[in-house]
Amino acid sequence: MSPAAPARPATRVGGPGVDRAGAGGGGAGGADVGAAGGGVQRLLSFLRRPASDFWTRYTQVMVWSVVGVLMTLLLAVFSSGLFFYAVLVVGIALAASLLFASVAVSRLHVSRAVSDSTVAAGQSVEVTLTIENRKSLPVPWLFCEDHVEDGLDIEGGTAVLKTLPGRQSMTISYKVSSKHRGLYRIGPSVTEASDPLGFVRRFKTDKHAEFITVAPKVCPIGGGWPLGHSAIHRTPRRRSLFEDPSRFVGIRDYQPSDSIRRIHWRATARLGSLQVKTFEPAVLQGALLLVDGAPTPDDELFELTVTTAASVAEYILFGGQKVGLLSNGGDAADRYPRDWKGETFRRIEDIAEWTEERRAISGFAPLEVKPGRGSWQAERIRAALGRMVAAAGVTLAELLEVEMPRIPRNLVTMVITRSIDDRLLLALDGLRRSGVELSLMWIRPRELSDMSLPPLPDGVPVHVIGHDSELENLGAHAL
Repeated sequence: MSPAAPARPATRVGGPGVDRAGAGGGGAGGADVGAAGGGVQRLLSFLRRPASDFWTRYTQVMVWSVVGVLMTLLLAVFSSGLFFYAVLVVGIALAASLLFASVAVSRLHVSRAVSDSTVAAGQSVEVTLTIENRKSLPVPWLFCEDHVEDGLDIEGGTAVLKTLPGRQSMTISYKVSSKHRGLYRIGPSVTEASDPLGFVRRFKTDKHAEFITVAPKVCPIGGGWPLGHSAIHRTPRRRSLFEDPSRFVGIRDYQPSDSIRRIHWRATARLGSLQVKTFEPAVLQGALLLVDGAPTPDDELFELTVTTAASVAEYILFGGQKVGLLSNGGDAADRYPRDWKGETFRRIEDIAEWTEERRAISGFAPLEVKPGRGSWQAERIRAALGRMVAAAGVTLAELLEVEMPRIPRNLVTMVITRSIDDRLLLALDGLRRSGVELSLMWIRPRELSDMSLPPLPDGVPVHVIGHDSELENLGAHAL
């Protein structure tokens, strides 16, 4: 006797209670019922599947055609003549409506154009949606609507219902604006077509979207004077703790802490004692704005933080100097991983770790704009601050500790924050000892104006901002 083969576990087909092994219903009969039930379910699932390509649609049409022919034959054999003809007429009408609606919605091309992608608060943007019928047949009943994200004020209609002749196009024009800073999406659009009698409707969605960035408010500093006409000019141009070896000044006596590479040998031979070279301190070339993007229950205070950063950045850039941006806040574009195709302010190593499905806004990856100057840099900083949102992640002190080796020494680091704790003070002291020039802007409500300033490292100027009207007075101080 040959040994019995090991039993194979029953496989579920078509839902619970139906086993391919035929448990409780006989071996062969149960297997046939299970296979039939599974085949029907697979067929229905296939017929309900969205048509993603030509062959899927073609196969679905063929299957439905066969089903329709079989139902017609059954009615012709088992029903009376009048009922058969009524069903036949209705079936032909529905089939013709389905065919007409499917043809009507095909070869419709939708495109969208916006007049500007970055605007100031309250400025209007013109949006034009064009629907083009690229076939010879007309579309007697065409409805198209463009979706606009909440937060944008709309002037005009975003939908249209009309007949579109063959080889022609129609447009939808409207304007959008917002009084609030942020990133807003326009799209997708939905196009719907029907047969002349309205029995069957078919629609298609154009997944392409456009984005509008509303830049933060900018307050004039120093009465609108350009950089250099007020004391703020001393901030980027003040002298660093480091020396510039290309700016030779003179010589002095050697000290034990001096490097041997600084010895001036010809002067040493002439004077008979060791002499070392002295150089001018390096001139700072701009500012790095370190902006606090941590969550806060006071939205107005967060907006004042962004407004302060935008105002200082524009003021320094107007003077022809460099400005960079670094923040622990989030980028609103992270909400749209599939739709966003524009510039990112994340580092390339952070982007490489993200998946396409990620939608959460995180503060673990810093928001960064490399230092630069000119109008192009001003647009990038406006866009970055316009898209910045509060994000839970690392604190400003933790960001400083991690980024300390990367912070450039030829820029003044301007810290713009709403809270000052012991860890932040420790990080600022470490930056100051490493040779970084610092400036602190403390954003706090006016009702806390009597609060005493925390002990800061020596030589670090502190400016308290409680309202955007106080930003203009910064032009009278050295930041």
